[in-house]
Amino acid sequence: MPTTGSSCPHVVLRLKYYEPGGKGRDFYSSSKKDDYVGYVDKGIRQVTAHEEGNDENDYIAYAGNKEKSSGIFDDDGLIDEEKKKVLRKNLRKTQSVIWDCVISFEEKYGKENCYSWQKAKDLLAKTLPGYFKSIGLDPEKTVWYAGLHENTDNRHIHLSFFQAEPTVYDRKTKGRKYRHGKIPLKSINGMKMSIERNYMTPVEGTARVRKLLVDESRRIVSENFEKDKGSLGILCRAIYEKIPITGELAYEPPNMDCVRDDVDALTNLIIEKGFLSVPYKKLLKEADERDQITKLYCERNHIDSEGMLYKPKFAKDMKRREGNAIIKELVSKKGEERVLAMRLHHPKAIQRLHQKSCASLFDQALYFAQRAADIAWDAYLDYQETLKELEKARKDTEKENGDEAEMD
Repeated sequence: MPTTGSSCPHVVLRLKYYEPGGKGRDFYSSSKKDDYVGYVDKGIRQVTAHEEGNDENDYIAYAGNKEKSSGIFDDDGLIDEEKKKVLRKNLRKTQSVIWDCVISFEEKYGKENCYSWQKAKDLLAKTLPGYFKSIGLDPEKTVWYAGLHENTDNRHIHLSFFQAEPTVYDRKTKGRKYRHGKIPLKSINGMKMSIERNYMTPVEGTARVRKLLVDESRRIVSENFEKDKGSLGILCRAIYEKIPITGELAYEPPNMDCVRDDVDALTNLIIEKGFLSVPYKKLLKEADERDQITKLYCERNHIDSEGMLYKPKFAKDMKRREGNAIIKELVSKKGEERVLAMRLHHPKAIQRLHQKSCASLFDQALYFAQRAADIAWDAYLDYQETLKELEKARKDTEKENGDEAEMD
């Protein structure tokens, strides 16, 4: 777990890129004997531009002259000699930009979280696909390799990647081309965020509370709701009297402005008295703790946290889904009353039908509560999937709106 009080970033990410024929590319494209593949693999710098009085690759030298390296690896594990030969051959012939990245960790943070090449591989395997997508690269058509260096107090990963084939659509030629080198700064920040999130303690897992809820849910619902059926019935009737049965019959549209406050009150009562009460509150508490860590990270790295916090979106989604369930049931019941009323002609008969329908709401309040609680449980089980969708939406937005910037 990161130390939340620290003002020092836990992760520093430095990125450069090398175009075909560009200055310095021969080191990264394995076009010289002492190449970047060997440097990442062995961790010992043989000859660099820095030693020749040229500062072009000087940023590489910060790690020292005799690095301890865990060896070169990719998504499949450590790379053997035959695979290195193929990698070097592909690097020499590719017309793709070659990106070089150094991921450096704060001392304690790195030693606690990235203490072996296996941990480094797992980290990249989880975070790189989303990062590649965010910058317009196809993860299935992007080659990457890396190595964990441990010579300094700050452990760091050297990572390089390039496109196996062109995938960017070219409007002029109507064909495909390789992506240009510059990466949006927001996407780089997104990668750093993904790395920190990977090491956060997970929010309450749904599987861990499933057994408790299955065993106790119906008993708790029956006992608690039976005591509060009067309150449930009053709220159900308040909604029933005002709810429209034409137009957009869902929680969020303006059509439901007249009943949304009452729907929210009923939802809160259902959560408070239902079988989700304890795990729901615990989940919100842990989500809030997670969001606080996210806010601190954003402050350290000068990133806007809007859209990155989980608790508000989950709570809103829970209300929406339960609200839709309540509205659906009450609209259906009111629709049934309307059909029956069409067969009656005397105003008093229609009035008696309405009173009977409202009175039955008190008997059906437990059913409505259980139905809404079931929907809330479904939302709870979908929580992890919702987080993935929100993260993808955030990255897509950053990709569309991000300013192009090169990370020096």
